Amino acid sequence: MTHKIRTDVFVKKMHYGTLRELFASFIAYKERQRHRSTVNEYKILLDQLIKRGLITGNETANEITSAQVTLWLQSWAKKGFLAQADKIRKKLHAVFAYGMVADNDPLGNSVSNGIEFHLPHNPTTNIQKINASKPGERYLTFAEIKKIESIFKREPFRNRSRFTIIINAWHLYM
Repeated sequence: MTHKIRTDVFVKKMHYGTLRELFASFIAYKERQRHRSTVNEYKILLDQLIKRGLITGNETANEITSAQVTLWLQSWAKKGFLAQADKIRKKLHAVFAYGMVADNDPLGNSVSNGIEFHLPHNPTTNIQKINASKPGERYLTFAEIKKIESIFKREPFRNRSRFTIIINAWHLYM
């Protein structure tokens, strides 16, 4: 009987985790794996979602739907940032995939802090991959190569900064 009482008290203290808590738990997980570069990427992603007004961070993670995630991705895709939208989809997929097993993470702090995510499914699973161009799919035309060659011939490379060369090459497409 005492075990049941202790379990009931523990369950009453638990609450469903928010998106902000899910990201924090995922970031702590990545830090334990020593993925420092990805930690910053996920912090930036959460900040971008909040700054764009797409989320507040206080939404319950297990109530997020595929339709909501699609709306988030459309804010990038409609502006032409297809590759960025696809990267964000992949990152969100990783966060929610972790959330599905985070309640059973023996090294995680979420359960000991009274947070459970109880994600029934990954809301990004049903979202189609965005067909953004991949490296190597497009090659420079002969005219573009000639134009770049003329930029290099105007002044020797050693006298020019990389920035100037990039700016001149960028004007090819404007």
